[in-house]
Amino acid sequence: MNRKASFLEWRDNPEIYQINRLDAHTASVPFSDKKTAILGDMEQSDYYFSLNGQWKFYHVPKPDLVPEAFYREDYDIEKWDEIEVPLSWQMAGYGRQQYVNRSYPWELEEALMPPKAPSLYNETGCYVKEFIMPENFKNRKIILSFQGVESAFYLWVNGGFAGYSEDTYTPSEFDISNFLKTGKNRISVRVHQWCTGSWLEDQDMWRLGGIFRDVYLYAVSDGHIMDYHITYDITNENGNVEGECRIKRYGKASEQVKLTILNEIGECVWEGNTKESSISFSLSNPDKWSAEKPTLYQFLFEIENGKKSEYISGKTGFRKLEIKDSILRINGQRILIKGMCKHEIDMYRGRAVSKERLRSDIIRMKRCNINAVRTSHYPYQGKWQSLCDEFGMYVADEINLETHGTWFDNQTEIGTTLPGNYMEWEEMLLDRCRNLYERDKNCPSVIFWSLGNESYGGEVLA
Repeated sequence: MNRKASFLEWRDNPEIYQINRLDAHTASVPFSDKKTAILGDMEQSDYYFSLNGQWKFYHVPKPDLVPEAFYREDYDIEKWDEIEVPLSWQMAGYGRQQYVNRSYPWELEEALMPPKAPSLYNETGCYVKEFIMPENFKNRKIILSFQGVESAFYLWVNGGFAGYSEDTYTPSEFDISNFLKTGKNRISVRVHQWCTGSWLEDQDMWRLGGIFRDVYLYAVSDGHIMDYHITYDITNENGNVEGECRIKRYGKASEQVKLTILNEIGECVWEGNTKESSISFSLSNPDKWSAEKPTLYQFLFEIENGKKSEYISGKTGFRKLEIKDSILRINGQRILIKGMCKHEIDMYRGRAVSKERLRSDIIRMKRCNINAVRTSHYPYQGKWQSLCDEFGMYVADEINLETHGTWFDNQTEIGTTLPGNYMEWEEMLLDRCRNLYERDKNCPSVIFWSLGNESYGGEVLA
């Protein structure tokens, strides 16, 4: 969808949930050298540029009070406050902290009238960040990635409208190449705490707002591997793996792709080349992944572009999941799920949970003999999925869906149980499914995909 913002997308049309947003995909920040790519930390890539840190910030209790043209390059923001990103703005002292179970948090301010979002009470934050683009980003496509924003936002770059997105808990990315310039650049973001999509986000939890996950730029070449999907079969007789890796390129795709598969100690166990959109591979009885022995294999892609090479790196594990004789089995062995539900929340930072905190959580869970987690009731950040792959944790991956508050109002049906049979919500729901699946499809830790929590039934879910 390529169109201008009307500033009404957040309010009353569930069929508009994104403008100019890129298709969901598995993480694919490129690397300029093989050694760094093998280490796999995208934040160490030459083509990664973090926008975390201090942003200029202006907060209002409702959208009508937003400065009309704050996104213009010449708008004076000198007297604005500063806020850390990522952070839920309530944790910096702005707005109202609310814990709500089944109700919608604005029901005491305005009548519940789905799909309309509240306008009298709907905290809105204006964010502005200025930066100078790295020298080595020149002559490359520049992608701007928001890993989590609660819950709807408009984006401008150097005064030009670049996009809009809903779905609080999955990445929203935009190609901003045509908006950038030499020297100083300005990113402006208008965040609404609630939008039409909030009718699908009535989870039992703290209701917060703001940019609460990482924001960064990454620079890609023409023909960059934007997405890859690893599928395979394991033969029961000898444990061999017969697989295929399907590749999606960004822009023109002419260069050959070399795929190298490395075991957990960095040894090459397979390599091959292709100019096509897929490549088949075979592995002789590789170690299998399970919560008890979470063995990972690294997929290293190399694209030769003239005298330079660009690398993409990611990890997966090979495991056979089946229900046999009514028993759940991994790699032929019966498993016992010892799991828990969990929220991604920090008492000081709201939904902005650090990687160190996530690592501490998963270590404590393993020490308590927990081997499974349900991401109740929304997708957790990608760093959590990587830790589950690494440490060995079975995951029930849940999309961002709960509509409990539309079931009853003071024991009387409001007549609009969502999504129910209201097909105008179907595309938004499918978008949320795609956003989660495409991001996590290569994660061996995911053994179940959840269609959400407490959202009744109906044709849309069917």
